[in-house]
Amino acid sequence: MKEWIWFLLTFVILYLLYDFLILRNKKALEKYKTSKEILLIKTMTHIDLEKINFKRFARKVILLNCFMIAITISICLVVSDNLILILFLAMGILIPLILGIYYFLGKHYKRKERVTCTNTKK
Repeated sequence: MKEWIWFLLTFVILYLLYDFLILRNKKALEKYKTSKEILLIKTMTHIDLEKINFKRFARKVILLNCFMIAITISICLVVSDNLILILFLAMGILIPLILGIYYFLGKHYKRKERVTCTNTKK
């Protein structure tokens, strides 16, 4: 039960911070286009950010980031109390999660990009 509370608390706090600091601020949202996360997704899947609704895309990336961090914290708190082990475990969980989830999100948006391109040509 304690793990679920940590998960929900971490997720909600991180999402609210992201929401107030990035999504509601136009300058920060524009700057977010050049963040490492967006660039990683862009280079992995060759998405054209001009063809998609960037605010919706950023919201999904932020939701997934909060989810990944909350999952990692929850798993690490369940497994061990040793700080060194927690750090290694967190890296071992986060890296595959980031690569996998960003890849599938990019593929999803690449498919959406193709659909909107074919709809506008008709």
